Amino acid sequence: MLKYIDDSFKTFSTNPEGYLVCPTGNYTNVKLVAEKCVFDSDCVFGDDVTFLKGCVFSYRCFFGEDVSFSDSTHFLQGCKFGKGAEFKGLCEFGPRCEFGVEYGANNKVINGVTNNG
Repeated sequence: MLKYIDDSFKTFSTNPEGYLVCPTGNYTNVKLVAEKCVFDSDCVFGDDVTFLKGCVFSYRCFFGEDVSFSDSTHFLQGCKFGKGAEFKGLCEFGPRCEFGVEYGANNKVINGVTNNG
């Protein structure tokens, strides 16, 4: 799984709707995500990340602890959120999303799913 940093977003393309298209990968070193990003499936995020308005997350994305999401955020299916996640405004959740998931060292999920962090 490729690892991305804040500067990686400058290399991503924009779709016709104006969303920044972010590929599957490890985003654990990213702390602030701009508005209108769409993430592919199986993305991994670390702790204390802030996502600005209008982000869309595909299937099976993993989020660390104390992550903050702004208004108009959409989660498709099977996303897992660490403890202390904060959702502001209108957020939509697909089926099989889990909240309060415990994470171990190196941001690996304890409940049986490993995110290859």
